[in-house]
Amino acid sequence: MILRSASRFICFSAGAFFCAGSAFAQTDSLKSSPKIILQGQYAGKNIYIQNPYATDNPGDCCCATAVFVNHRRTKDEISKTAFMIRLDSMGLKEGDSLYIEIFHKPNCSPKVLNPDPHTRKSAFEIISISVDTSGLLQWKTKKEKGKHTYIVEQFRWNKWVKVGEVEGTGNADANSYTFRAELHSGLNQFRVKQVIDDVPCISRTVSTENNKIKAPEFKVSGNSISFAGVTTYEIYDAYGNLMLKGNGDRIDIGGLKRGGYFLNYDNRMGEFLKQ
Repeated sequence: MILRSASRFICFSAGAFFCAGSAFAQTDSLKSSPKIILQGQYAGKNIYIQNPYATDNPGDCCCATAVFVNHRRTKDEISKTAFMIRLDSMGLKEGDSLYIEIFHKPNCSPKVLNPDPHTRKSAFEIISISVDTSGLLQWKTKKEKGKHTYIVEQFRWNKWVKVGEVEGTGNADANSYTFRAELHSGLNQFRVKQVIDDVPCISRTVSTENNKIKAPEFKVSGNSISFAGVTTYEIYDAYGNLMLKGNGDRIDIGGLKRGGYFLNYDNRMGEFLKQ
C-alpha cells in the first residue's frame, strides 16, 4: 500500500515530522523498489513502523529495505519487526517540511502505525516569515485553502500564548500579512498558525532580541500588584485555574481570595500571597 499526498506540506493533529540536510544518492535497486511516501511538517514526534517478515521464513526479515527523510538515508535499525523513524535526532525544528520514503520489498509492505498526523494537507504554505526589533511580524504565504484566521502566537512562560489574529485572504497566489506585537525583555519568539477542523497548521518560529528593556519587578500592596513598567500578565490559583489576565502596569486583585497564586509577567514566572 502506498500512502501519497499531492500537497507539499501536511499538518498534524498531534503530530510528528522533520526536515534535514544533504541528500544521499539512491541505488538503482532502490529506485525500482516500491515505497511508502509521507509528506508533512515536523511537529515534535517520531514515526512508528510495523515491519513484518517478507516471507513465511522467520529468517527473512523484513519488509523495509531503506528509509530516507528529505532524501537523506536514516541510520534507524530497520532489520526488525517494528522500528521507529527517529525524527527527534535529526536536528529539526517544529514546522520544518518533511518528505519521507520507506522503501520495501515487492512481496510485502510495512505499516505506518501513526499515519493520521502525516496525511492532512496544509491550509497554507509559508514563503517567508520574519520579525524585526520593533515587533513587526511579517509573513508571506501561498496555496491557502480558504479564508481562515491566522493566530499569532508568542512563546513566553514556557508555552505558546495567543497575542493576536489576522484574517487570511484564502488566495492561492502570494499573500502578505503584518502584525505588530509587543516585545518582552530578552529573546522573543513568534509563529503563526491556522486551525481547521481542530488541526493546527503551524509556521516555523522566528525570533528577535529585545535588550532595550529589563523585566519589570512587581510589588504586592494590599489589593493591587504594581509593575515597574507595562507588561502582559496572567494570574493562576494553586489548582492551575486562570483567574486574571491582561496588560498594564497595575493589577487589581481585590476580587481574589486569600492564599497563594502564580503570576506570569513579561517572560518571567513568579508567586505571591494574597492577604
